Amino acid sequence: MDQKLFTLLHTVGCILLLVFAFLIICPVAIVLRNFSGHCIIGASVESITVTNLTVVQDNVSAHSKCTYPEFMGFAVLFFSVVYIVWNTILIVNSWQSPGKETFIGGIAAAIISFMLLVSSCIMSSGIARFCGELEDFGRSCEEVNNQPTKWMSYLNKDGQMVAYTTSKNFYSLLRITEAGSWLAFFTMLLVMIVHIIKLKTTPSGMEFMQSLQPESARIIGSDTPKRYDQI
Repeated sequence: MDQKLFTLLHTVGCILLLVFAFLIICPVAIVLRNFSGHCIIGASVESITVTNLTVVQDNVSAHSKCTYPEFMGFAVLFFSVVYIVWNTILIVNSWQSPGKETFIGGIAAAIISFMLLVSSCIMSSGIARFCGELEDFGRSCEEVNNQPTKWMSYLNKDGQMVAYTTSKNFYSLLRITEAGSWLAFFTMLLVMIVHIIKLKTTPSGMEFMQSLQPESARIIGSDTPKRYDQI
C-alpha cells in the first residue's frame, strides 16, 4: 500500500480519537464538578425514600475511579493532536514517515490501548455496581437519571459530609464517558495495526526493521557463552 494512504488512514483514526477524547473528558468532568470532585460510581446507596435518594460515599479514594478515565481522555487527546499535526506536515510536504517514528508510534499506541482497556473496564464495572445497588432498593439508574435527584449526603474531597445537592443526568453522562472510552480503545487498536502494517510493507518501515536485526543478533550473541577450542 502507498505511504500516503497509510498516513491518511492514520490521520482519520487520530481525528476519531480526538472526538472520543472529548466524549471521555467532558461528561466525567461535569460529574466530578457536581459532586465536589468525586465520582458517583464510587458511592454506595444507603437508603431511598419516595422522593429522595440518600447516598454516602463509601470510600474517599473512590475519586480515582473517575479521575483515571479522565486522565486517559487527556492522554488520547494529546496523542491524537500530536499525530494530526505531524501527519498534516507529512501530507502537505509529501514527506515519508521515518521507520523509527512509525515504530515508536506503534509502541505508544499499544501502551495507550492497554491503559484504555483498563479505564473502560473501570467505568463499566463501576456503573454496573452502582446501578446494581439502586436495583436492590427497587430503583434503576435510568429512573433516577431522568428526574432531579436530591443526593441528601455525600463526602466531599476533604472528607466532610455535604448535604442536599441536586443533580440530574449523571447516568447519561457516565454512559457517554464509558462509550467514548471503549470507542477510543478499539480505534487505538486500529491505529496500532496501521503502524504494524506500515512497518512491514513500506520501504522506510522495512528498512528500519532490517536495521534492528543486526542489533538484535548482537545482543543475543553477547548473552551466549563463548566456546573455545582446547589446544
